[in-house]
Amino acid sequence: MFLSFEFASFMTNKPHAPIIMDVSITLKAITQGDEVILHLKDNEGHEHDKTITSEVTAGGKVTWKLAPNSNIQEIVKIYPKDGSQNIFSTKPHAVEGST
Repeated sequence: MFLSFEFASFMTNKPHAPIIMDVSITLKAITQGDEVILHLKDNEGHEHDKTITSEVTAGGKVTWKLAPNSNIQEIVKIYPKDGSQNIFSTKPHAVEGST
C-alpha cells in the first residue's frame, strides 16, 4: 500500500520553555477505524496525530524522518502552517541517502 501525506509544520519560540537547537520529528501512518492518519513524535516529547508543534531556536535544524515500519514510502512535501511565520531558511529537501 502506498500512502502519501502532506502536513503543515508549526514551530514556536516560547521564552518560558527550554528550547532545543535541533529537532527531529518522526512520522508514522496509523489506522484509526477506517481512516489512515499521520502520527508525529519529536525529540522534545511532543506526540500527536495529524499535526505537531515543536520548539526550536532560530538557525536550528529540523529533521523529519520515517519511523521503522512507518507504512510511509516517502515524504513528499513539508510546508509552514497557513498564517505562520516562514521558518525555512532553505527549502525543505531530502538529505543525502534518504528518500
